[in-house]
Amino acid sequence: METQASAKRPHRTKKALKWFSIFVFLCVLGSISLYYLYAFYHTKRITGKWFLLGKPVESFHSQSWSFHGDDCIVKIFRIPKHLQNYFINPPSTFFDYPLAPLNRKIFWESLYVKKWTTGIPTREEADFVRDALKSWNVPTSLVDTVTTSLALETSHHAYVGPGRGPRPGRSYNPANFDFFILDPLNGWLIIINQ
Repeated sequence: METQASAKRPHRTKKALKWFSIFVFLCVLGSISLYYLYAFYHTKRITGKWFLLGKPVESFHSQSWSFHGDDCIVKIFRIPKHLQNYFINPPSTFFDYPLAPLNRKIFWESLYVKKWTTGIPTREEADFVRDALKSWNVPTSLVDTVTTSLALETSHHAYVGPGRGPRPGRSYNPANFDFFILDPLNGWLIIINQ
């Protein structure tokens, strides 16, 4: 009788190990799927198109992060080649984006969303971006890339931030904002978070 019980024990252990391995595999697969789903969802909310950005080509994250989130992040992503032509002459629905962040009530009482605009930004908008990059000592190579993309007629720019945005004759320097530059000629999507 004892030998029969001890013979069943290793079988149960193998069965439990098999189910545990399947459970771990499904958890890992689910985590990876959620990551990619969020990445696709993020680009959809910004550009209106589902695609995966991958790792940034260049990036900068300021070292002076504080409790209040006073930091600056600049990331340059490569746009997939099959979408570069799409963004050179996008459909009118592209200009309905970016969408307001879902958590806007947490950070900002009033929100300003400037939808995608093609061409060179206004002087106030360009100064706003350059001043933000200068105040956080962003490396020159990244500043040059941002400046180059802002100066192209074929580039698109958009931003989300508190208040009513930059207005002629008034300084505008919000505590936090998201600024997007989509440069289809060079194949870049630049995201600046402050």
